[in-house]
Amino acid sequence: MAPHRRAQRHLRPLAHSRRTGAAPAHARSASEGDVSQLRGLPELRIEVDGAPLPTGDLRSLASIQVSQRLALPTQCELTFTDPRGVLATSGLPPGTSLRVAASSSLEDLFLGEVTAVEFSHARGGAREVRVRGYDVLHRLRKRQPVRAHVQVTLEDLAKELVSGLGLSVKAASSGPLWRYLIQHGQSDLELLVEYADRCGLFPILHGDTLRLVTLEGEGTPVSLRLGESLLEASIEVNGDAACREVSAEGWDVLRAEAHAGRADVPRVGRDVEAGVSPERVGGESRRSLVDEAAEGIPHVESAAQAELDHRGAREVVLTGLAEGDARLRPGARVDVAGVASLVAGRYVLTSVTHRIDARQGFVSELSSEPPARRPRARASAVTLGMVSRVDDPDGRGRVRATLPSYGGVETDWMQVLAAGGGSGKGLMLLPDVGDTVLLALGGEDPARGVVVG
Repeated sequence: MAPHRRAQRHLRPLAHSRRTGAAPAHARSASEGDVSQLRGLPELRIEVDGAPLPTGDLRSLASIQVSQRLALPTQCELTFTDPRGVLATSGLPPGTSLRVAASSSLEDLFLGEVTAVEFSHARGGAREVRVRGYDVLHRLRKRQPVRAHVQVTLEDLAKELVSGLGLSVKAASSGPLWRYLIQHGQSDLELLVEYADRCGLFPILHGDTLRLVTLEGEGTPVSLRLGESLLEASIEVNGDAACREVSAEGWDVLRAEAHAGRADVPRVGRDVEAGVSPERVGGESRRSLVDEAAEGIPHVESAAQAELDHRGAREVVLTGLAEGDARLRPGARVDVAGVASLVAGRYVLTSVTHRIDARQGFVSELSSEPPARRPRARASAVTLGMVSRVDDPDGRGRVRATLPSYGGVETDWMQVLAAGGGSGKGLMLLPDVGDTVLLALGGEDPARGVVVG
């Protein structure tokens, strides 16, 4: 949690460094350090374990920051200056439910639970208490089982992982079907994000629904005009990642079959005149992915589509600062006006940080830059297996094994290396149940094993 927290606490838009330091008009008349007294702001509703935050504690509230990112739990930080009573001595203990909302919005700014409290004591006696919390997705980071997921799409996997959290799942696409996934060395959240990334999808919690969204975005667009609801904007047109087609090739270790797919229509909700032709900057319009884990054509097509979506979204990126609005969230569409005509139009938000303090009032920092893609493991690994079954239902001479160094999880059916193997020839010596065998794991994935001896 610490690296994520540190990265988010000090986030400031680049535009802030260029500002004169003047707070918005509705904030300049406020008493410094007390957001409860800010004039012109919507009334804040902060609930702790279902009850309103006491008035005395609200008066010491100096700032609120809510950081929302695709494929990450939403984080909320409340900063109290010189608090009194119980808040000063014990803060809000981890596990306390926390809700932050503005009376002008039908949507909560934050709904989750406290995970950390920090007491800061400065020279001269000044004190601060910082209370941090995450939405319920943070619980997936705290689970790290070793287990197999059988016959699942991404949507199925998401439903399985969030079962017991009181969440429903809504997916823009269910994703391809995986016969056998073995979770190892990953939290539930890391597993979900990895396979969502392979499909070009991003998990984000909205209310009590886990949404798996593409970079096309969703919902009715929010209008933002520069000089009105949009306070600052920076739009970058960059040809570094530009391409128009992605091809992908891979193979299925279970059936020893090769597969190929392609994508040439990016799922990107941006709609502006600006763009960069790859050839204009010395590039090629086609990119290639190779050696993908591919049980079938849908898997390589998903890999190609995810890469094309990411590159397309990076071509024109919006960064801005807007009047605070809870409707601005990752996955939301915004229609931007008042900027250069070449870059005016629709964007899809990927990250939003809401801030409320006495200097700026209520503002929302936003960006349409897509999250960085997660690198794939390319190396092979070896491990021991204990043969558990040899009765291959397809009669292909395959075996299954349990993996002692992977929590005893059982593999799917695996090919067995044959000397001089080919169509109608080769020497096949199969192990028996209970034999110890050496396995080669493609991409360090125990679900992609081959028995080599």
